[in-house]
Amino acid sequence: MAELKQVTTEKENAGKRLDLYLVFAFPEISRSFGKQLIANGKVKINGEVEFRPHYKMKAGDTLRAEIELKNTHSTIIPQDLPLNIIYEDADLLVVNKPAGLTVHPATGNWQGTLMNAVLFHFRELKEVGDTIRSGLIHRLDKDTSGIVLIGKSSKGLWHYSKQFAERKVEKSYLAVCAGNVKNFTHGAEVEIRNYLGRNPVKRKKIAVVNAAKGRLALTKIKALKIIKIDNKEYSLVLAVPHTGRTHQIRVHLSTTGYPVLGDKVYGKGNDYKRLMLHAWKLSVRDPDGGLKTFTAQPTPEFKPFL
Repeated sequence: MAELKQVTTEKENAGKRLDLYLVFAFPEISRSFGKQLIANGKVKINGEVEFRPHYKMKAGDTLRAEIELKNTHSTIIPQDLPLNIIYEDADLLVVNKPAGLTVHPATGNWQGTLMNAVLFHFRELKEVGDTIRSGLIHRLDKDTSGIVLIGKSSKGLWHYSKQFAERKVEKSYLAVCAGNVKNFTHGAEVEIRNYLGRNPVKRKKIAVVNAAKGRLALTKIKALKIIKIDNKEYSLVLAVPHTGRTHQIRVHLSTTGYPVLGDKVYGKGNDYKRLMLHAWKLSVRDPDGGLKTFTAQPTPEFKPFL
């Protein structure tokens, strides 16, 4: 059964995007769920349906949302799992996620995730944000390792989520590619710009599509090192995504002819012990405006290539 919720925008919240303000006003929902509500006409501003997630809230706006939570699991089950903490303050938690670990619970996978571990070590996070994600600011693919940010307070969740939404976060990934990236000038940056969308045949895959069917994706790639092991050549590259599309770096490296080592989805016959993609470095502004830069030590599988 849907629940009608209403809130009046306070002066200090004027100027916030509607999709982000929904999460701020109703912590039990995620940003993606909020966007679904907007797209489905379930959100009204001053009595009128508002379909624009980027609508800027005005002081005195009356926001009304028709919310129906269908999840059978309403909260994350805390589990005593190891957690590699890089940084922690009152508003932010930064962890180094291992490859093979799903970030948050979802249908068919309610336990054994990063957020199950986080909630065990930080029980207070159950009061922050969506009860199924509890403060999670962004995600990584299951098979990608590296930096993940979690808001420890509603203030932190809002502040850092806003930076991701506005593309103000600087991210750098390390990737090992199969083959010698001979087409890349060593040390020079190669820009890959195209449009990505769902593969029309294999819907779980992402593909390069025309502008009308996809969203702009931009990645800058720099070759760092060529490695030869057992008469096979590999390339260590730095990938800096300037947009945040699903599987963006994996698809972009695959289109160059040098897929990420271990990527069985976008690299045919590309078997390896894991996907060799690591979220290595990330920079954000803290609530006081200071720049914070975090780095996550690559996992042992990277050692032969570094």
